[in-house]
Amino acid sequence: MFEQMNSQVLSSTKQFAETMVKFNAIAVDSFEKMIDIQLKSYEERANVFADFIEQAAVVRDADGVRAFLPKTVSMVKSSAESNIASSQQLAGVFTKGSEQVLGLVKGHVDVANEAIVNSSKVASKK
Repeated sequence: MFEQMNSQVLSSTKQFAETMVKFNAIAVDSFEKMIDIQLKSYEERANVFADFIEQAAVVRDADGVRAFLPKTVSMVKSSAESNIASSQQLAGVFTKGSEQVLGLVKGHVDVANEAIVNSSKVASKK
């Protein structure tokens, strides 16, 4: 009896440890992807800002301002679109990682439930 309980506890502990290793791998992978997306977004924003400053530096008169305003509107528009795309990518990475973690947890719970059902069947037969 004690041997069966010990083997079940060891088996459950091993499965839990394996699940935690998989969870950590998923978390690290998702974190790396999210950081990469954010760094690319920040780099793009810095480039847009540098381009904006470069173009603003050459404006000297009212005609230059009139020519510069449509460019600023298009820069703001492209920057906003880029921010939205980055946010959507981040949400996708987060959702995918969450689904993978939920799959791991569901699998672990299913295995634990089966072990409990099997052990109760064995115990009821004795």
